[in-house]
Amino acid sequence: MAAGIHLLVLLPEHVDDAVLAERAREEGIRVEPLSSLRAVPGPPGVVVSYGTHPPARLAAAIAVLGGLLRRP
Repeated sequence: MAAGIHLLVLLPEHVDDAVLAERAREEGIRVEPLSSLRAVPGPPGVVVSYGTHPPARLAAAIAVLGGLLRRP
């Protein structure tokens, strides 16, 4: 059975996690913004599912996310 494993990545306070998730989607990477999962406000973050992906694909996706974080 294919089951996912998830990683929670907290982001700097100035990052809008929903915007980052949308930009990532435009690049072909799906992450879930933490703000969409919260019952109460809290720090921004994204949930990354990684259990079913090969290491090379994960490394490439994380590099893209890092690049997106550096964009204004």
